[in-house]
Amino acid sequence: MPSENKPTRARREANIDKADRTIVYIKPNLFVVADDLKSAGSEKSFEFWLNTQGTITTDESDSSKATINKNDAYLFADVVYPQVTSKVYSFTEKPDGTFIDETVVKNNNITETKPDTRIGFKTNKTTGTKMVTVLSVNNENEVPCYYTYEEINGVIKIAVNEESFLYINNSDKETVTCDNITFKGEMAYV
Repeated sequence: MPSENKPTRARREANIDKADRTIVYIKPNLFVVADDLKSAGSEKSFEFWLNTQGTITTDESDSSKATINKNDAYLFADVVYPQVTSKVYSFTEKPDGTFIDETVVKNNNITETKPDTRIGFKTNKTTGTKMVTVLSVNNENEVPCYYTYEEINGVIKIAVNEESFLYINNSDKETVTCDNITFKGEMAYV
């Protein structure tokens, strides 16, 4: 079983000492993904990737956001921390350079094939960061949850619909305080 003392092969090949992920679900339709990342020495860019067989739409004026759509389902992604420096797109390729197609079957008939599409969000080079992404899952007629975010004294604060708050420790301190909320560990949800 992998642990921080025994990095996985993927971690060693990526030259990463730490890659811990925490996912928090906030009703009715938000997921917050917090990745705690540390390189094994030199500075490097970290990336957060989304994969889909649907359509990816981006706002070219904001490199931290993307929307994935398939049928009437939507996933809104927003990398809220740290600042994203660029977006990277790709299709899944086989070693021979051809694309991997996923066959779509309806009523036992092959109707279409689509390659997997990917979008990655890339950070500045650093030796470590918390990469925090808000994912909102909606159908075509739903309005996404309203949320805001800010960093206050080593804490990333995400306010959801102005009534609930997720505090993420972004410092080296074991105990932190924000908005008169003191907590120990990675996160606090109020």
